[in-house]
Amino acid sequence: MRSVLLTTVAAAVLTTGIVAAPTITQADDPTTCVPAESEQHGIATFGYFSSQFETASTIHTIALERHLPERASLIAITASMADTGLLNQQPDDDADGVGIFGWTPSEAIGDAEQLSDPGYSAGRFFDRMVEVGGWQDMPPAQVARVVQGEAKGTVYAENQASARVLMTMLQGSIDCLPVVSPGEYTHPTPGVSAGGGFRTPDGPGHDGIDFSGYRGTPILAAGDGTVVTVLCNAHTADGAPYSCDVDGSPQVLGCGWYLEILHTDQTVTRYCHFESEPPVAVGERVSAGQEIGTMGSSGNSSGPHLHFETHMAYPAWPGTAVDPRDYLAKRGVRF
Repeated sequence: MRSVLLTTVAAAVLTTGIVAAPTITQADDPTTCVPAESEQHGIATFGYFSSQFETASTIHTIALERHLPERASLIAITASMADTGLLNQQPDDDADGVGIFGWTPSEAIGDAEQLSDPGYSAGRFFDRMVEVGGWQDMPPAQVARVVQGEAKGTVYAENQASARVLMTMLQGSIDCLPVVSPGEYTHPTPGVSAGGGFRTPDGPGHDGIDFSGYRGTPILAAGDGTVVTVLCNAHTADGAPYSCDVDGSPQVLGCGWYLEILHTDQTVTRYCHFESEPPVAVGERVSAGQEIGTMGSSGNSSGPHLHFETHMAYPAWPGTAVDPRDYLAKRGVRF
């Protein structure tokens, strides 16, 4: 039943480019999808607000109309997710740019009114994308970064996994993610002290806190929820893939082996730098205190530690990050 519901919603997206609010309600079945609500962005569908789903579906529809391969949609959705959170920024918004890619209006790319049209912006993105030499063989996040004119940074690589999940939803081939009843929260590495802080003056882009310990230290799920991401995220400065099965270094970029858990209140906890691939799978329910892997040093790391992030919405991106100390304190956990 859940697969049929999702397929129906996805089909409506691809046909019309508009997502009607799904009639999903809390039921006795604990795996029923429960939408979140937002006055600004509408009802959430499978963790995404309808406005975000509309953006992704528009991008995918334009790609199909142009007979571009699936990876083209993935590249563009990754870019939009990283730069605007899949939201269509308007000229009068307090934002750095306009449209679903956050561009600055210009004669070369379009005026503010044109860029406010998601279909137009998606088309212009693909115009620029196909001019990137070798884009078909480059990592999607690297292509997104080049098209967006960013010389460096990991934000695109960090959003590629979430974009891939959303692509799967659009294609109607993933079940509605199960929801777990609320439970208690816990420290992700009991007995291990917190080190690097959240967005300190020395690390304004550090969106979490670090717990440094011994290799193999158990990492626990901070709360009940559903695993939504398990991925190796490691690459060199020029975008070349880097193995997560060996120790990384400060010169390697990315979270290494990492996973994300979607909790019942639609918040997300992210765990980075596992020693090896976490022994849990996407879609699997986990409980607070359950071991989800062990501490390692994969990715951008100078030694074994857990980089722990907390986000107030799914998909997780820098704009949704909050201080983990405050997040857990409000849930009864202090350290």
